[in-house]
Amino acid sequence: MIELIRTEINAHEQALTPHRLSVASMCRLLNVTRAAVYRPHHGQVATQIAVAESADVRREIMEVATQMPCYGYRRIVEEVSRRRGGSRVNHKQVRRVMHAENLVCRRPKRFRVTSDSRPRLCCLSEPCR
Repeated sequence: MIELIRTEINAHEQALTPHRLSVASMCRLLNVTRAAVYRPHHGQVATQIAVAESADVRREIMEVATQMPCYGYRRIVEEVSRRRGGSRVNHKQVRRVMHAENLVCRRPKRFRVTSDSRPRLCCLSEPCR
Protein backbone atom coordinates (compact mmCIF):
# COMPACT_ATOMS: atom_id res chain seq x y z
CA MET A 1 0.00 0.00 0.00
CA ILE A 2 2.82 2.34 0.82
CA GLU A 3 4.36 1.63 -2.56
CA LEU A 4 1.09 2.61 -4.22
CA ILE A 5 1.13 6.00 -2.51
CA ARG A 6 4.81 6.52 -3.35
CA THR A 7 4.27 5.75 -7.03
CA GLU A 8 1.26 8.07 -7.10
CA ILE A 9 3.31 10.89 -5.54
CA ASN A 10 6.22 10.31 -7.93
CA ALA A 11 3.94 10.27 -10.97
CA HIS A 12 2.37 13.58 -10.00
CA GLU A 13 5.74 15.17 -9.22
CA GLN A 14 7.13 14.18 -12.62
CA ALA A 15 4.07 15.46 -14.47
CA LEU A 16 4.10 18.71 -12.44
CA THR A 17 0.37 18.46 -11.96
CA PRO A 18 -1.41 18.98 -8.65
CA HIS A 19 -2.48 15.89 -6.73
CA ARG A 20 -6.07 14.88 -6.96
CA LEU A 21 -5.83 13.69 -3.40
CA SER A 22 -3.47 14.93 -0.75
CA VAL A 23 -0.99 12.56 0.84
CA ALA A 24 -2.94 12.74 4.09
CA SER A 25 -6.20 11.76 2.40
CA MET A 26 -4.52 8.89 0.49
CA CYS A 27 -3.06 7.63 3.75
CA ARG A 28 -6.43 7.88 5.46
CA LEU A 29 -8.10 5.92 2.65
CA LEU A 30 -5.49 3.17 2.74
CA ASN A 31 -5.20 3.22 6.54
CA VAL A 32 -1.46 3.97 6.46
CA THR A 33 0.45 6.55 8.48
CA ARG A 34 2.08 9.47 6.68
CA ALA A 35 5.35 8.70 8.44
CA ALA A 36 5.43 5.31 6.72
CA VAL A 37 5.13 7.00 3.33
CA TYR A 38 8.03 9.37 3.96
CA ARG A 39 10.22 6.81 5.74
CA PRO A 40 13.22 5.89 3.59
CA HIS A 41 12.50 2.82 1.53
CA HIS A 42 14.99 -0.01 1.91
CA GLY A 43 14.72 -2.74 -0.67
CA GLN A 44 14.70 -6.40 0.14
CA VAL A 45 18.06 -6.87 -1.60
CA ALA A 46 19.70 -4.28 0.65
CA THR A 47 18.23 -6.04 3.68
CA GLN A 48 19.58 -9.41 2.52
CA ILE A 49 23.04 -7.91 2.01
CA ALA A 50 22.94 -6.35 5.47
CA VAL A 51 21.91 -9.67 7.05
CA ALA A 52 24.69 -11.55 5.22
CA GLU A 53 27.25 -8.93 6.24
CA SER A 54 25.95 -9.02 9.81
CA ALA A 55 26.41 -12.81 9.87
CA ASP A 56 30.00 -12.42 8.65
CA VAL A 57 30.74 -9.82 11.32
CA ARG A 58 29.12 -12.02 13.99
CA ARG A 59 31.25 -14.98 12.91
CA GLU A 60 34.43 -12.88 13.03
CA ILE A 61 33.54 -11.45 16.46
CA MET A 62 32.97 -14.93 17.85
CA GLU A 63 36.20 -16.18 16.29
CA VAL A 64 38.28 -13.36 17.81
CA ALA A 65 36.55 -13.68 21.18
CA THR A 66 37.26 -17.42 21.39
CA GLN A 67 40.90 -16.97 20.33
CA MET A 68 41.48 -14.09 22.74
CA PRO A 69 39.24 -14.76 25.77
CA CYS A 70 40.50 -11.75 27.75
CA TYR A 71 39.73 -9.24 25.00
CA GLY A 72 36.97 -6.77 25.74
CA TYR A 73 34.72 -5.20 23.14
CA ARG A 74 37.16 -2.35 22.38
CA ARG A 75 40.01 -4.70 21.50
CA ILE A 76 37.67 -6.94 19.53
CA VAL A 77 36.44 -3.93 17.51
CA GLU A 78 40.05 -3.10 16.61
CA GLU A 79 40.93 -6.71 15.78
CA VAL A 80 37.85 -7.33 13.61
CA SER A 81 38.39 -4.00 11.84
CA ARG A 82 42.00 -4.97 11.16
CA ARG A 83 40.93 -8.37 9.79
CA ARG A 84 38.32 -6.76 7.53
CA GLY A 85 40.96 -4.62 5.86
CA GLY A 86 40.32 -1.41 7.74
CA SER A 87 36.54 -1.22 7.41
CA ARG A 88 35.23 -0.22 10.83
CA VAL A 89 32.81 -2.33 12.83
CA ASN A 90 30.27 -0.66 15.07
CA HIS A 91 31.23 -1.02 18.73
CA LYS A 92 27.58 -1.27 19.73
CA GLN A 93 27.10 -4.25 17.43
CA VAL A 94 30.19 -5.93 18.91
CA ARG A 95 28.91 -5.40 22.46
CA ARG A 96 25.46 -6.71 21.49
CA VAL A 97 26.91 -9.87 19.89
CA MET A 98 29.27 -10.49 22.80
CA HIS A 99 26.45 -10.10 25.29
CA ALA A 100 24.09 -12.37 23.31
CA GLU A 101 26.74 -15.10 22.96
CA ASN A 102 27.96 -14.67 26.57
CA LEU A 103 31.48 -13.79 25.41
CA VAL A 104 31.99 -11.04 27.97
CA CYS A 105 35.48 -11.03 29.41
CA ARG A 106 35.49 -11.34 33.18
CA ARG A 107 38.87 -11.47 34.85
CA PRO A 108 39.00 -13.35 38.15
CA LYS A 109 39.18 -11.17 41.23
CA ARG A 110 42.50 -11.03 42.96
CA PHE A 111 42.63 -12.98 46.22
CA ARG A 112 43.19 -10.60 49.10
CA VAL A 113 44.18 -11.71 52.56
CA THR A 114 41.99 -9.92 55.06
CA SER A 115 43.12 -11.58 58.27
CA ASP A 116 46.52 -12.33 59.79
CA SER A 117 46.84 -15.92 60.96
CA ARG A 118 50.07 -15.11 62.86
CA PRO A 119 49.64 -11.81 64.62
CA ARG A 120 52.74 -10.12 66.05
CA LEU A 121 51.05 -9.09 69.25
CA CYS A 122 49.92 -11.93 71.45
CA CYS A 123 47.37 -11.87 74.16
CA LEU A 124 48.74 -10.54 77.41
CA SER A 125 47.43 -13.45 79.46
CA GLU A 126 49.30 -16.09 77.45
CA PRO A 127 53.02 -16.24 76.74
CA CYS A 128 54.08 -15.52 73.13
CA ARG A 129 55.22 -18.44 71.06
